[in-house]
Amino acid sequence: MGLDGLRYANGTVWFTNVSKNTLHKVAVDATGAKTSSISTIWSNTFSDDLWVGPDGAAYVATGSAGKIQKVAADGKVSTIASVSGSTAVVLGRTDAEKNTLYIATGNGLIASIKV
Repeated sequence: MGLDGLRYANGTVWFTNVSKNTLHKVAVDATGAKTSSISTIWSNTFSDDLWVGPDGAAYVATGSAGKIQKVAADGKVSTIASVSGSTAVVLGRTDAEKNTLYIATGNGLIASIKV
């Protein structure tokens, strides 16, 4: 195992490494070439999938850690939900759902929260 979640948004590539319990981001240009060094957001929490909202905040499923973590554009990390075994996250795509984060778990549960 290794690189798992991978998302591009607003000139930044975000990625998780499930083997190392890390979350990273790196700025890139229009060709995909990095324009900064890789930044480690954390290195002590299992990080599975992630989604990045239009405001630049990243939402991270932490699997067995049982949390959904929000990383604000300014780098502040907060827990926004407790969901055991979270494996995937995605924001709704319609106007009615654009502030709803959908969460899938390893045991087949689908949950949602307003963000």
